[in-house]
Amino acid sequence: MPTSVTIIGSGLGGSFLAIALAKEGYSVTVFESRKDPRKNLKDAGKSFNLTLYYRGIQALKKLTIWQDVLRFAIKAEGNVCHSLESGLSFDPFDKTGNEVLYTIHRSDLNRTLITLAESAGVRFSFEHKFIDLDKKTKRATLKNLKTGKSKVVSFDFLIGADGVHSAVRPAIQKGRKASFQKEYESWGYKEVNLPIPLVKKLKLRKNSTHTWPRPDSLLIAFPNADKTFTLMLNLPLQGKDSFETLTTEQAIKAYISTVFPDLMPALSAITASVLHKPTGSFVTVYTEPWYYKDVALLIGDAAHGVIPFYGQGMCAAFEDVLVLVSYLKQFDKREAAFAAFQKERKRNTDVLASLSRDNFVELRDKSRSSVYIMRNKVNTALNKIFPFWLPPLYKLIAHDDQNYADAKERFDKQQKIAKVAGISLLTALLAAPFAIRSTVKRRSLSK
Repeated sequence: MPTSVTIIGSGLGGSFLAIALAKEGYSVTVFESRKDPRKNLKDAGKSFNLTLYYRGIQALKKLTIWQDVLRFAIKAEGNVCHSLESGLSFDPFDKTGNEVLYTIHRSDLNRTLITLAESAGVRFSFEHKFIDLDKKTKRATLKNLKTGKSKVVSFDFLIGADGVHSAVRPAIQKGRKASFQKEYESWGYKEVNLPIPLVKKLKLRKNSTHTWPRPDSLLIAFPNADKTFTLMLNLPLQGKDSFETLTTEQAIKAYISTVFPDLMPALSAITASVLHKPTGSFVTVYTEPWYYKDVALLIGDAAHGVIPFYGQGMCAAFEDVLVLVSYLKQFDKREAAFAAFQKERKRNTDVLASLSRDNFVELRDKSRSSVYIMRNKVNTALNKIFPFWLPPLYKLIAHDDQNYADAKERFDKQQKIAKVAGISLLTALLAAPFAIRSTVKRRSLSK
């Protein structure tokens, strides 16, 4: 009789895990409190496009489902930066190496993974809320949200894949020494849909991401397979020019016309989203333990939620699944597999959480700096001339599949060498003319 697994949460990590375990011969049942997203096509308005980098693509290929996902994804050829000071600049992605980026809407990917899981024999029960876990008897209590009735299910082991606000997490940690930290950023986001007519008016470059970095705001636009774009508007939650103050059509118009003048054709769409769509939050989760004996385990955001500014949250969840499946094969005792899983993944996801928060600052502030841009270009050039020289950290993390912690450690060592060898000074000198030119242009614009 196959080992029975109960998964709480049918999001990206939960549905991907369900596919992986079903392919290994496990009997898998997934419970989800939401309605079936394939029938409920309207999302909550807080979803945003996801970026599929090299390591995420490799994970999908390992489960032989990449071609199924590819139907809903679009390959980005590069990024267009919309700067107030220097205008438009296009940074192409590597066309031959691993520097490949696809974008896909979360809802499309989630629906696809659920359908693929069902095809692999996974059973789904939607509108069932997790209530409690009996760790001694290996039973979980769930509530049918349609009928209001509760039911108890038995399993060999249970996986909590129910996100940053996980209900499984406290159930696993109850009665034990545990640490838990949930850190909210002081920023939030709104999603703005840009239909084809608006895309044409805005003259957005197709098959490219677009960024509008500003001192106190950041906009990112992602291309969709249907030739529309999804705009992610990131602003402070409070203070001047924040979601707290942009509460009228007049205020929004004044703000967009001043800070993002090239987006004025999309004013109506932006206004509707700011006024009527819920504000999404950015949350980082640090916690342990992730497991209880051989009974239950956390994966994905339930164990290590990160903010999305490295584009690695989904990739990290997919890697969780591959590592877990490999350890379940390697160890005779499931508890040993769970322990090894936590030891390896927590080290890496803690680093990813820190990198994601740092990269938010870089996208928002440093990406407007000529020195920062030139340093990245010099590092990239050195990497092409001397293969032993590592590229910029972002490329090392996003476009490679080595462990996050190992990549960061290697890059930090190289930075120390660069400082001693004078390469850091060289990049600053190379960037100086660009910085001066940018400053002159910025001053001329302000006159």
